[in-house]
Amino acid sequence: MISDTEKKIFATIDDNRLLASCGGLVLAGSGGPDSMALLDFFVRHRARFAFPVVCATLDHGLRAESKKEVCMVRQFCQKHGVPFEELFVDIRQEIERLEKEEKRLSGELAR
Repeated sequence: MISDTEKKIFATIDDNRLLASCGGLVLAGSGGPDSMALLDFFVRHRARFAFPVVCATLDHGLRAESKKEVCMVRQFCQKHGVPFEELFVDIRQEIERLEKEEKRLSGELAR
């Protein structure tokens, strides 16, 4: 049985032709309730869609619990046969690198 919320999702997709020419869908899975609900929706209704669904997540290393959330999303995808891609970017390290580069370039421009 399809819930009222799911009916609204299907209606929005259909009315706006959101997936009319879709060759594949990459869902961003953060592990939060919104992204997990959307992932669950597409898993449960995958037979209605003629395209593959992949889940991807980006762990930016800002919160200790993010590793646990990535693991939860990965396990959900494995359980339901959804291809899963993950990327880790240490944002703090990247910011430090960019700040150093900015200082270096500023110094060159000042000469």
